[in-house]
Amino acid sequence: MAKLNKFNAVKRFINDFPGTESLFFGEAAVKGGLITNRRTSLEYTQEELAEKTGLPAERIYLAEGGAVELDKSEYEKIFSTLKITESDITEFRTFFKKRSGQLVPQ
Repeated sequence: MAKLNKFNAVKRFINDFPGTESLFFGEAAVKGGLITNRRTSLEYTQEELAEKTGLPAERIYLAEGGAVELDKSEYEKIFSTLKITESDITEFRTFFKKRSGQLVPQ
């Protein structure tokens, strides 16, 4: 029930503040969710991932938060380190669409 209430709160926020949908359901949010899922399944901390990619830890935080779109080269370093493929991104995007019930930009 708590998850449903949170989702409804997000929907109300989006309705109250037009233009904020991409913060919750945009491409950066999809990539952030995938990065977080893969990193935690590999049991890396954010700091360990930062070290492995050569990126500052705050770029990893921002990537996982999903509110900021990173540079293509930053995503490439993260995806390469986590062995995330285009197929993984497409699959997660589809999962994310179904779960959120929203259209996610491609």
